[in-house]
Amino acid sequence: MKKIILLFWFLCFAFPQSEEEVEYVIIQGEHTQTINNSIDIVREECTEKAINNAISGYILNDEMSAETMVAVRNCIRSKLAQISVIDESAIQTNFTVTVQAFITEESISECL
Repeated sequence: MKKIILLFWFLCFAFPQSEEEVEYVIIQGEHTQTINNSIDIVREECTEKAINNAISGYILNDEMSAETMVAVRNCIRSKLAQISVIDESAIQTNFTVTVQAFITEESISECL
C-alpha cells in the first residue's frame, strides 16, 4: 500500500498537472524533386521544402501580401515543437519526403 501511495506521489510530483492544457496542431507537408545530386543533398533540400509546404498549406494566404506571408511562415517555423520525417521514398529518379510537425495554437496566434 505504501508503494502505491509513494508511486502516486512521485507521479504527481514528476508530472504536475497544470490548469491549462496546451493544444497542439499537427501540420504535414510533402515535396518531390528529381535526384540530380547526392542523395543526402537531395534529402536535405526535400525536407526543407516539405517543411515550408506544410506551413504554407496550413496558412490561408488569400489576403496576405508576399512580405507578410514570408514573415508569418518564418515565425511559425521558429515555433515548431517537433519536426519528423514520416516517409521518404526514391522511385526511379524522384525523391519524395513527407514531414509532420507540431505547433501550439498559442504560437500560431502569436504569428498571425
